[in-house]
Amino acid sequence: MVDAPRLFNFLPMDDYAVSPMAGHIDAPFFADIDRRSIKSELPLNKHLLEAAARTAALAALSIVDGKMELPESSVIDLAAWSGGHSSIASVAGSLLIGARGVSLTNM
Repeated sequence: MVDAPRLFNFLPMDDYAVSPMAGHIDAPFFADIDRRSIKSELPLNKHLLEAAARTAALAALSIVDGKMELPESSVIDLAAWSGGHSSIASVAGSLLIGARGVSLTNM
């Protein structure tokens, strides 16, 4: 886990641009002119955060399935998103559950 996870737009953004997961996210976000923060509701930024959530969910499943040799504790770091972004992560998780043929109604 990173002590102060942040968003990056090629370079680190301001301390207020906190990553929603326990790690850094670097993407070509549409940032304010001073590159200190992003507006997560903009379509491009929302798309990039959703892609990061899907990637994190796939990486977590790869660890669980033994396809990536990383500590199992990394699964929590990849899956636990915070703030207003937790809904994005849950959508990514639901997509992956569906891709594995698991029905939430059967659980």
